[in-house]
Amino acid sequence: MLIMYKKADSNDRWILETSEHGQKLKSSYPKYDPWCSADLVGHLFWVPCTPKKAVEAEYGKQWYLDQSTSKNSLITRGIANRTKNQ
Repeated sequence: MLIMYKKADSNDRWILETSEHGQKLKSSYPKYDPWCSADLVGHLFWVPCTPKKAVEAEYGKQWYLDQSTSKNSLITRGIANRTKNQ
């Protein structure tokens, strides 16, 4: 289950995550508008109509560069939208 929060006075949405070391993290996402439907093996899913914008919001402008997950944790991996939750 994914629960996404929206501030009443903002277009930002965010979710809380827990790192592999138990640290609480907050991931912010811009409002994706408009939404499109996509068919995957007979199942319809709602996806952003601008997937590059969504990928860059999650992983940064250089999303295509390989990040070694064995050497980096969720916090240090360079995820553009993730901060430590205060």
